[in-house]
Amino acid sequence: MRKYLAIVLVCLSYMGFAQTNYVVTFKVNTANITVGSNGLYLGGGVIGGANAVQLSDPDGNGVYEGTDTLSGAGGGNFIFLNSPSWGGDWGAKENLTGLSCADANNYNDRILPSFTQDTTLLFCFGSCATDTVCPTLPTNPDVTFSVDMNGVASSFTNVYVSGTLNSWSGNANQLTDPDGDGVYEGDINLAAGNYEFKFTYDNWVGQESLDPATADSVCTLTTGTFTNRYITIGSSDTTLPTYCWEECTACQSTYTPTACGDLFFSEYAEGSSNNKYIEIYNPTANSVSLSGYTIYLSGNGGSYTNSFTSNAAIASGDVYFIANSSLDSATQANADTSLSYPSIVHFNGDDALILVNGTDTIDVIGTPGVDPGSSWTVGTGSTANHTLIRKATVDMGSTDWTNGAGEWDVYASNTWSYADAHTSNCVTVSAGCDELFFSEYSEGSSNHKYFEIYNPTANAVSLSGYTVYLSGNGGSFTNTFTTSASVASGDVYVISTNQANSVILAEADTAMGFPSVAHFNGDDALILVNGTDTIDVIGTPGVDPGSSWTVDTGSTANHTLIRKSSVSAGQTDWTVGATEWNVHPQNTWSFVGDHNSNCIVTAPSPVFSDVVAINTFNSMDANGVADSTGSMKWVKVIVTSIDFDGNNGYSFYAEDATDGINIFNFNDQSGYTMPMMGDSLFIHGEVGQYRGLTQLEPDSIYLANQNNTLPAASVETALNESTESELIQLIGMTVVDPTQWPVSGSSANVDITNGTDTMTMRIDSDTDIDGSTAPTVMFDVTGLGSQFDFSSPYDEGYQIFPRMLTDIFEYPTIPTYTIGAVTTLDADGVADSLGVLCKVVGTVMGVDLQGSATAIQFTIHDGSDGLGVYSSAPAAQSYSVMEGDQVRLIGTISQFNGLTQINPDSIVFISSNNTLPTPTVVTQLGENTESELTTFTSATLVDPSQWTGSGSGFNVDITNGTDTIAMRIDNDVDLYSQAAPTGAFDVTGIGGQYDFSSPYTSGYQLLPRYQADIVPAAAVYVPKIVVSEIMPGSNASAWNADWFEIYNYGDTAVDLAGMSWDDESGISGTSTFPSVTVAPGEAVVVWDDVASNEDSLLVSWKLYSGSVQVISTDELTGSFPSLSQNGDGVYLFDAAGIELTKSEYISGTAGYSIEFDTTGASVGDAVDGVNGAYTSLNGDVGSPGNLTPNTGAGEFTLNGRIYPNPNTGQFNIEMDRTDNYTVEVMDVRGAVLSRMTVEGNTISVDVNVSAGMYLVRVSSTRGIVTQRVQVQ
Repeated sequence: MRKYLAIVLVCLSYMGFAQTNYVVTFKVNTANITVGSNGLYLGGGVIGGANAVQLSDPDGNGVYEGTDTLSGAGGGNFIFLNSPSWGGDWGAKENLTGLSCADANNYNDRILPSFTQDTTLLFCFGSCATDTVCPTLPTNPDVTFSVDMNGVASSFTNVYVSGTLNSWSGNANQLTDPDGDGVYEGDINLAAGNYEFKFTYDNWVGQESLDPATADSVCTLTTGTFTNRYITIGSSDTTLPTYCWEECTACQSTYTPTACGDLFFSEYAEGSSNNKYIEIYNPTANSVSLSGYTIYLSGNGGSYTNSFTSNAAIASGDVYFIANSSLDSATQANADTSLSYPSIVHFNGDDALILVNGTDTIDVIGTPGVDPGSSWTVGTGSTANHTLIRKATVDMGSTDWTNGAGEWDVYASNTWSYADAHTSNCVTVSAGCDELFFSEYSEGSSNHKYFEIYNPTANAVSLSGYTVYLSGNGGSFTNTFTTSASVASGDVYVISTNQANSVILAEADTAMGFPSVAHFNGDDALILVNGTDTIDVIGTPGVDPGSSWTVDTGSTANHTLIRKSSVSAGQTDWTVGATEWNVHPQNTWSFVGDHNSNCIVTAPSPVFSDVVAINTFNSMDANGVADSTGSMKWVKVIVTSIDFDGNNGYSFYAEDATDGINIFNFNDQSGYTMPMMGDSLFIHGEVGQYRGLTQLEPDSIYLANQNNTLPAASVETALNESTESELIQLIGMTVVDPTQWPVSGSSANVDITNGTDTMTMRIDSDTDIDGSTAPTVMFDVTGLGSQFDFSSPYDEGYQIFPRMLTDIFEYPTIPTYTIGAVTTLDADGVADSLGVLCKVVGTVMGVDLQGSATAIQFTIHDGSDGLGVYSSAPAAQSYSVMEGDQVRLIGTISQFNGLTQINPDSIVFISSNNTLPTPTVVTQLGENTESELTTFTSATLVDPSQWTGSGSGFNVDITNGTDTIAMRIDNDVDLYSQAAPTGAFDVTGIGGQYDFSSPYTSGYQLLPRYQADIVPAAAVYVPKIVVSEIMPGSNASAWNADWFEIYNYGDTAVDLAGMSWDDESGISGTSTFPSVTVAPGEAVVVWDDVASNEDSLLVSWKLYSGSVQVISTDELTGSFPSLSQNGDGVYLFDAAGIELTKSEYISGTAGYSIEFDTTGASVGDAVDGVNGAYTSLNGDVGSPGNLTPNTGAGEFTLNGRIYPNPNTGQFNIEMDRTDNYTVEVMDVRGAVLSRMTVEGNTISVDVNVSAGMYLVRVSSTRGIVTQRVQVQ
């Protein structure tokens, strides 16, 4: 549109003046181009559109000419165009960019000169020459563009590249897709420089939309409102990466990688200078040709690209080593290819490498199209100045560098010791081991002759396609042998003469009469052929060596030859084959029928990602129909049963870690013919269902290994969907109808019961159970849960399949006793029932006191009596102790240090969550508490140091104040690691005994079971009192004026009766208080003088008589311990001697009280004016009774006062600020006599009460305070 506008403006300018027009003949030489099918044109500027004037070459000399009538003033623009398709196809014009004849301000078009007559102008296409003789133009590089259009949803016909490279022509440069893979490509001859472009189709019907706000920003340039791709072209031919339509990176491929299924980068070295190389690894089982692969180097974010292809092949497990031609010579010697500059191995740490299979990207190092700066981070290093080794666990390439960057081990720069090899967990088949070969040859005396064919592969191999030839005497006669037999994996097929020694014949698979391939002599050759391919020889067919061929120290005559174990394949070149045998003397037959080989017969196991857990596909719908019927699955399982099929097919059970499943097929698969319990198998098959039983119907079975430990059978009480195909055990069963038991050779369903529920036990004729005698006593049965339900919904017909006779364990005839019957004692405390084998049932109490893998110990109780349990029998140890379980035990009664117990051989779980007996409260332990649940109350530790928390356990003496017993803390209970209890507590536990000698009448213990067995003794009220102030060094001299203050910070009045105190000695009962009630919020004073001097104390503190309760030394029972200024304290004890609180100080100052908070922590010496403290008449500083001086008003935290005090029941309360106050008048017991709520700061109170001492409590949101008032 801009060009047309320019044309219009030019035309208007010419129309504004009177000009003289002349005929101008244009001639242009096309020597440097090939003129397109649409011809050559003159256009642009003053001429017109792209196809304004067609030029012709009538004499065929390559100079095209044509005329136009133009103004002689000149100055307009024009251009030559090669094969334009329409009037706006400016992409066809000649490229004069940068040349002197180009008008850079007008699209690099030519400038028309002025002239005064008809004129002929001479030109060369694409050049500034003016004599129609074209100079040789510099050759511009070819640039290959390609775009993947597979993701374009719209229909299109032709694809183009449009841009500054062709003046944004929509059809100048068409791309093609010759191979039909959806990738369009084409070459454009471009001068070196920078270009913007994008891909379009059908002449701008469709174009790419690129968004710089997204990942498109890495390959685009935005100019104004236009966002286009951006490239820099150098001076050499360049192949750009295949772009994805509207993406900066390659299209996401539909290619689905599989583990160990395709090549990937395995090593990368970016060393000093040009010490650089890469490796490609083949993890597959076969050799892979590189002919379909390409490696690209995307340099500096894609500004240039190098590529590499090869027709070489990489063997299974091998690498292809591509080195920089300047790599260290010793390392380069191992390279498969060395490349000179420029190449894919001339990279730096910021260049990406891409491995492509066909059109599919299968691995990357770095992010193609992105320049990371100097390198990408990899582990602890980066792609710069490091050697990277792909981890052995990596089994496929990664096209997402975010993930790929974590798949490498990082080594220092110039680490080359790993070059030319790679270690991988991918299982690859070694060379050979994939085809039959001769493994043994014996040319013995007489006709003691045989040979063996060995199968080194992972699967059974049928011989139906194989032939053995005997080439006798240089080929003068030939015998042949064929068979349809199979050779199992790792097995041999022995062919002998029928006159051979009995040792040979016992191993022979085929014994042949004369003539045969087994009737050979030392000069006869044997040939093994698969189809038409010879795969192994002994000797040289068609050659008569005389008497024999030499083999090592012997020959093919009169020797036994054993193929070396290192040989993994046959050999058709006898020169080589003759070296592959160990030679033994004639008539050595000890090796016949077997062969040792290094071939690792590894099943071609499915890779990890293919194997699924059974529980991912054995779910059922509401009708019991398997959800995954018809799907194909790989599983890895352990065989848990015999094969119940018994014919040429399978019906066995197997489990993985998640569940079990039935394996069923009418025919054996993959040569696996004898399922054995403990076999580890990889199985592939279709999920099916028969009679409600979910099964896997295999088409492939691979034996991984054998003799694995079977999963433990789970003990079940019912048969249902959860037991299907699981190895289970039913306990305590009996046969309902013995006549159902099958005779030999028959199968039958047998009803069995546990006394509550009846279940079906299926006896299969492939076991050794049919024909045996039906159990007549109780038994346990182990087997596989199964189902046989004729119709939907499949929710019944559940069965158990025992596998063998030993799966049914019949109980011996053992009497059942109550616990009381076996725990009686003689006069010496010895159990009467020692050695008695019996059965007992009880409920578990406590925990396992052994806590080991070799023994079990706990207690049971049958509701009347208890009994200790101890066993080291494996069957008993399988029980996991859980309190509340009801269990049945079979064992022998014993005694250990006086404790009667049973040593069970069998413990059978019956039920859970049973009620325990109610603990009996006792004050003494004895035989009556042994194995009983017992409680001892109000206990305290006699000596807390006995609580050691060490050893296998420890004993602690506890007392209730009158009685003392032993408490045993076992190291298997959670109390063992806890701190010793403090204060009084109640303890519940199991009575025990530990008496070393007869008579067993002592050593009784109480064993708590867990932390919850120790609880604080019945709740005791703890008063909220604290020693809030101590005066240890009063200045008073007329009396003993030391004192301390007890403050009630609770809501309940506290009576001090029976309580006591002491100094830091901390001995309860030292000084006992009389009955003195301390009201909530009140503080009383205890002082070191007599009651007759109390008023003197109050006066000295400027307080009214009676305004503070004072407890004098002569009112205390006991002494008043002195309070030292050098550090001391006051301890308060309750009437039981339990410490309630203590306030301690490090030192005191003469004349100053020490203040404490409600926790008893010192807050420092009293300070006059702070916290209500003031100076007394004796010069002491403190605040006894928390009252203010002179008025008797309380030291309100709310800052107020009461006056007058004493009074007649009428008084005022004056507060320091206006607030909402609640005022309560109470008697000294705390009973509320009057309550009022007032807003203000002065409160008048009038109460009608008798004379006496009362409490006034004032509260607001800012606090609460209580003060005594005296009513007269």
